[in-house]
Parts: sequence; C-alpha cells; structure tokens
Amino acid sequence: MVRVPTNHSYLDACDKIQSQVTSGTCSIAQRAAMVTYTNMEPTIEMSKAFLRRKDLIVGLLREVPGLKVLSTQGAFYVFPDVSFYFGNLMTIIKLIPLMIWQCIF
Repeated sequence: MVRVPTNHSYLDACDKIQSQVTSGTCSIAQRAAMVTYTNMEPTIEMSKAFLRRKDLIVGLLREVPGLKVLSTQGAFYVFPDVSFYFGNLMTIIKLIPLMIWQCIF
C-alpha cells in the first residue's frame, strides 16, 4: 500500500479508480462482447435457439391439466399459475402418474 499525503477527495477518487480496475469485467467477457459487436450472427442464432426452447417449455407446460402459462416476450423464464391445484388433492393424485411418466421419458 502506498501512502499519499493529500486531501480526502483525492483519496476517494483513487479508491474509486482502484475499485473499478480490480473489479472490472474479465478479459474473456470483454472479448466475447467485442466479438458480438463485430459479428451478430452467432448472437442471432443463440437468440433463436433460446426462443425455440422457451416455446417448447411453454407448450409442454400448457399440456398439463390445470396449469395456466403465459408466454414471456423476451425472457426464458416461465411462471406457471398452479393455483388450480391448491386444496385439490384428488386432481394432484391423478396427476402424479402423468408427471412420473413424463420424467421417465
């Protein structure tokens, strides 16, 4: 550590610069960002792949009796409404074999 005899505002500025330098983005992420800006094709393909996966998940969840699923506009997240099953023990008991069958295959 170097001691710098000066006022607090200068020390605060040094501290801020040091924290930005040591907690900056790693070189791999920087390189990936640079490649993305110079060639968007892989990014477009990845976006299409994530969209296909999201549509698959939403479609499969919509096949489950009682689930309500909204498709998101840009995210891969899916938040199904499972309130149909609250307090509905018989429906859950009937659904368990279907879920096990789906997990096996």
